[in-house]
Amino acid sequence: MQTAIAAVAATSAIPNLQIYDASRFPIVIGRTQAMQAGYAIQWREEMTALVEQGRPFVLIHDQRPAEETQEDRKQRALWLKQYKAPLGAVCRALIHIEPDPIRRAALKAQALLAVKAFGIPMAISATMSDALSLAARVLDETTLDASADAQAPGAAAR
Repeated sequence: MQTAIAAVAATSAIPNLQIYDASRFPIVIGRTQAMQAGYAIQWREEMTALVEQGRPFVLIHDQRPAEETQEDRKQRALWLKQYKAPLGAVCRALIHIEPDPIRRAALKAQALLAVKAFGIPMAISATMSDALSLAARVLDETTLDASADAQAPGAAAR
């Protein structure tokens, strides 16, 4: 069986992943129902595959997964520590969806800590529609920033 990493290396397209839906790449949506006990190995493979594409993307999680096991949490933490810089270079934002305003406020406070730890902007949206709009804006800003950087030397030469 081909791993997610090998599948990405074999083709220029993102493969059909189990934990994430990359069919709208560069918007990648987490499949919370796939995040069951023992998911961390597959998660690591998929995140590595996404990062190794070298192309900017935004992750959206549509709901909070069930309480993860200590082993899954450990495996994710190890991967995040190892891939902090490469992930930060391509993941433009992590957006969580939380319809409940009280939980959304609590998640926003937690997000501030995560931003400090991992350096990836995080946002909490009330709906998938809001999250998709925000993801598109973040990606557009990234494109505009890259275009401005690419044009800056030419503009200075005038």
